[in-house]
Amino acid sequence: MGINWDEQAQQFSSDHYRTTRGQTRLLVLLDQVESVLPSFPISIIDVGSGPGHLAIEMAKRGHFVTCIEPSSSMRTIMRETLDNCPKAVTDRIHLLDANLQGASQAVGGQGYDLVMCHAVLMYLPDLASSITALTGLMNKTGRLSVVTRNKAAQVFKYAERSDWNSVLGALRGERSEHPLHRAHAIQELQEELDRNDLDLDIWYGVRTFTESYADDTLGQPDEELLAAEIMAAKMSPYRDISHLIHLMARRR
Repeated sequence: MGINWDEQAQQFSSDHYRTTRGQTRLLVLLDQVESVLPSFPISIIDVGSGPGHLAIEMAKRGHFVTCIEPSSSMRTIMRETLDNCPKAVTDRIHLLDANLQGASQAVGGQGYDLVMCHAVLMYLPDLASSITALTGLMNKTGRLSVVTRNKAAQVFKYAERSDWNSVLGALRGERSEHPLHRAHAIQELQEELDRNDLDLDIWYGVRTFTESYADDTLGQPDEELLAAEIMAAKMSPYRDISHLIHLMARRR
């Protein structure tokens, strides 16, 4: 069972990113990614770029971004956003119709300084082949930035719904194959990095405090909330129960 992103594109791109949860995710990830970016332009590939919020922010900062997006509706939304951006930004973005497994062929085997794949892996059935495909997009000195759903946090989501069968299954180590429930533990992600000769630089939590915010809580987080999210993202035990995991890795 998969998700039809052509049907979900408009709701996700407009409704989600209007919420405080969505804005927090974007701002926290932007802070984390920027922490490793050099002052000079680099090549970035954003796999599963969706409506392109983060990719456009990277282009605004002078970087050259190739966006890989299989949903035609998502690509249309991104093009509409780009129509309102300065030419200096749009000239740095290249949008392609492809998925993760077809990305390398779509870019002619090119390697990138930074490979981003955010909130995609939890919708794909095979973690091992996904990490291998992402590794293949990195150049020799490249970095990998991956965001996925946190398995530990998912247990709390089940508990909030009083879904105790799912809680017990998760505690026993059973894996859900439903794309809305699939999640990963940092340990299994690190195993796949090791298998592909990648070293984990750092991992963060994302949406530690705002995950419980209602869908109708709109707008950017206030300054104190954002500062708390950014600080907690680097600290255990807080990052351990964040809704999302963000890991950054590089080649050995």
